[in-house]
Amino acid sequence: MKKNLLRLLILAVLTALVFTGCTPSSPSESEETSESLASSEEQSEEKSEEKSEETPEDKLEEEKENCDHNFEDGCEGACEICGTQSEGKHKFDNDCDAECSECGAWREVGGHDYSNACDKDCNICGATRTVGDHDYTNACDTDCNTCGVTRSVGDHEYTNACDRDCNICGVTREVSGHIYDNVCDRDCNECGAERTVEGHQYSSICDNYCNKCGMYKE
Repeated sequence: MKKNLLRLLILAVLTALVFTGCTPSSPSESEETSESLASSEEQSEEKSEEKSEETPEDKLEEEKENCDHNFEDGCEGACEICGTQSEGKHKFDNDCDAECSECGAWREVGGHDYSNACDKDCNICGATRTVGDHDYTNACDTDCNTCGVTRSVGDHEYTNACDRDCNICGVTREVSGHIYDNVCDRDCNECGAERTVEGHQYSSICDNYCNKCGMYKE
């Protein structure tokens, strides 16, 4: 009777195993499963420990590496997001240029500096501007009417000491005019210029004094 009950119990267990799709595992399989679970738990614990060991400095460095920087001064200054200092520099066309050609940032600079109103090249940066040439009253004028710069030119040229008009620029000067000894004198005493006049006039062949100028005939 007991043997029959034991057989029925074993049969019932085997039937249940067949319907549930389970098969009894061997001791070695159970051990491998236990070891695998233990290894997974250890790896999970190690990762958790690694995460817990990450410092604020590490997090900051990671943020800097992944940051899309936005520097407070365009090409320079610190990033407004992560604080990283820019390694770039503003670029300007010349020493007088106020706007950075890279980022458009503006700086305070003085204006161009020129020697005078007619100077084309800036004394600071060398930039060239368009201005007119020096303006002089005439070819003999030494001072520019626009900027006052003095140039070196020759003096006025006149034909003689009594000439009023400069032969180079046409400027008229004040002179007294030719000076002659009398109305019959042909040669100017100042410049030597000759004029055309009639000769002395006498009343008779025996007259010694010119009727026009009064000169005594030698």
